[in-house]
Amino acid sequence: MIRVDRNRPSRLQLDLFDTPTPCVEEFPAEEPTPRADVVYVVGCGASKLAQAAPARDLYTGSLFRSTRRYVEATGAPWFVLSARYGVMAPEWKAEPYDYRLPHNETEQRQFAQSCASDLFHRSGGAPRVVILAGRSYAEPLAEVLRSRFGIAVETPLAGLSMGHRLQWLKRAASEVRGVAA
Repeated sequence: MIRVDRNRPSRLQLDLFDTPTPCVEEFPAEEPTPRADVVYVVGCGASKLAQAAPARDLYTGSLFRSTRRYVEATGAPWFVLSARYGVMAPEWKAEPYDYRLPHNETEQRQFAQSCASDLFHRSGGAPRVVILAGRSYAEPLAEVLRSRFGIAVETPLAGLSMGHRLQWLKRAASEVRGVAA
């Protein structure tokens, strides 16, 4: 069986963007996350801490924080989709960066293909993925997950303004907490 370290970017991602190994600390190789019914993918954000931190804490913007609260309330596995590092487990410690996804459609598709493959393996092949990220991240990733892996993909924030995204996340988190209570 192939062992996948879900805490580090794939070799393809590193080669694709010609970036140095971004690890701040070494993580042992581990098996993919046990298969869940649903996995969440949270888009990164421009606002970050000034020092290395776990992915769940690195991004400081209100949209990321609201999205994190919602996905953590669901109790489902989740990953951060970073323009710099690709698919990151929330506990993976990363350095802050100033990098955005290229505007070039071909490069966006290559990034999406790499991330989709990583996500499929790291999630244990979850049959459903909910992507809570901006359009330039969500659309190409959703298309690859559907066409290449046959995964049902939801993008509930698609087409919503920032304010409406925050309202949706607040309401959804409240509903999840209400059901769990």
